[in-house]
Amino acid sequence: MSCLTTTKNEDKMDFSKILQAIKDKFNEKYEEYMKKWGGRK
Repeated sequence: MSCLTTTKNEDKMDFSKILQAIKDKFNEKYEEYMKKWGGRK
């Protein structure tokens, strides 16, 4: 597993958009995805 530890100042805005997209598309819908694809009810 790897992680990011630093971000250049000029890249912070783009990086925050990526993080928001991850949150919106995966983290916030985890339970929904598990019910649909993971067999949980």
